[in-house]
Formats: sequence, C-alpha cells, structure tokens
Amino acid sequence: MQNKNSLTVSLLYGELEQRLKLSWQCGDSTANERRLNSRGESSPLPLVGYLNVIHPNQIQIASAAELDWLGQQAASEQVRSLKQIFPGQSGCLILADQLDLTASLLALMESQQIPVLSSPMPAHELINNLESWLGGKLGEQQTRHGVMMEVAGVGVLITGPSGIGKSELALELLTRGHRLVADDCPVFKRVAPDTVDGTCPELVQDLLEVRGLGIVDVRAMFGSSSIKRNKYLRLIVDLVPVTDVNQGEIDRLQGMRKEQTILGVAVPEIGLPVTAGRNLAVLIETAVRDHLLRLNGYDAGKLLEQRQAALLVAE
Repeated sequence: MQNKNSLTVSLLYGELEQRLKLSWQCGDSTANERRLNSRGESSPLPLVGYLNVIHPNQIQIASAAELDWLGQQAASEQVRSLKQIFPGQSGCLILADQLDLTASLLALMESQQIPVLSSPMPAHELINNLESWLGGKLGEQQTRHGVMMEVAGVGVLITGPSGIGKSELALELLTRGHRLVADDCPVFKRVAPDTVDGTCPELVQDLLEVRGLGIVDVRAMFGSSSIKRNKYLRLIVDLVPVTDVNQGEIDRLQGMRKEQTILGVAVPEIGLPVTAGRNLAVLIETAVRDHLLRLNGYDAGKLLEQRQAALLVAE
C-alpha cells in the first residue's frame, strides 16, 4: 500500500501532469508539503469531488459555478470558507475547463498557500481520473508468487511450485513477442470493483531469474517493448506437476478450470499439467485466445455437446 505520508500534491502533479494536462496557477512551491490525507486513518477526508465547504474533499474540483460561488463572497467569508475546505496542510484545488482564477482569488490562494492547478478537461472527467489514481495509491494491495505477463494483450499470472519452469516459460513467451510485467513477486491492487491491476516492485523491475543463468535483464536483452509497466489481471494459468493430477478428474470438455479470488475479485484460472514434451508457450497462447472467445460467448466444449445432442436426436 502507498505510504500515505508520501501522497502529496507534488506527487499528483508529477504522475498526472501529462494525462490530465495540468498546469500551475499557484502554490507549486508548497506542493510537496500539501498532503492528500489530513485527518489520519480514523477520519480521512473523502478523496475527490466538487468544491464543497460542508463536505470537503482531498482534491477539490471547481467548474465555473463553484468559482462564481466563491468569488461572490466577502473577503472575510472567503478566508473562512477556504480554512474549512482545506484544513491544515491538506489538499489542493483543480480548475476544470482551463479556467483561471481572478486576480483577487489568486492572491487569496497564494496567501493561504493552497496549491491550485488547472486542466482543460471537464470536471466529471477530472473526478473519474483522479478517483482511479487515488484508488490505486490508497487501495489494498497483495503480492503473489508467480510471473505476470501480457500475452496477446491479456494480463496473465503464471503460477506453480518453485522449479516447475515459470521463468523459462516467460523467456519463451518473450521470444514469441509477448511482454513481461513482473517476475516472482507481482504486486496487485484493486483499481475498480471488478478489476485488479498487476505491477512490478521497483527492486526487480525488468529482471527475470532463470535457474542456471541467474538474473537476466529483459529490457537490455529484448528491448523496451518487451516490458509492460502494469496490466489488468484477466487470467491465471497454474502449472501443475503431472504427478499431482488425477487424470480421471479432468473434464475432457472444459479442462481444469476454476476461479481464484484476489482482493475480492474473481479471476478465471486454468490448470495446465506439466510433463516432458508439452509446449507450454503454445498452450498458454491457446488458453488466452480461448479465454477471449469465452468472453464473447463462444465455448467449444459446449458446441461439441450440442452437436452430440443433435446427432442423438437425428438418430
């Protein structure tokens, strides 16, 4: 989880400047001291919303209506409102639709040392983007053992016991044009009610451990296009020693399919028995393509069942 003491307005600007097309109106010199958590764990401010003096947010978004409301107040009332909206050293104001502060409001914000940014985006888009960003920073996270890859555009977590060949499989997938997110310890965060995002800890960024070879630098060997900074997790492939598999329990039509819950999100899981001679890279590519087909309503196993049923009726 993000260290909340390090979640500042300066960090927000640094990470979202290009995405939200942010520019400073004032307060950039104090942005590193302005935190986006002001009341502690027991009573945190809400994350982001429209400028509101009764229920202040960590990040206040102002459109023309909110600025008009603030501008129409007397000077003493404006100071009182700002102290309620921005208690202590918390929060910032972001102006939507590329609005500018009037000279009097700009002077007031500077006197109160309140960071003010502006963006050409409409208010509702700013709120959606900032909620997503804050959710990722403050949300619960979990580390899983395995290799996280982007295969055919799909985020795939490859799991299995130590020594079964996960890293070697990742190398094979890299040579086939797929991309590495994280080896050994991908970190997952829940970024939406039904979405988990996988990233790589900075310590092992770009690195892959291969037994017998040691640590290899994937970016240096395969180029920057072989690395994906983060990816939504859509599928888990569990490599299972064939000796641990009861062949009689494998569904010949549907395979070894189940779900695994990560941070409250159910993620489809496929078990792949590992034995000599199996081309696991091709099997994972096939599993991903079959997963995409199933998302679109096509199930080859059910199709075969329907054909069998139709044949029995015809006889």
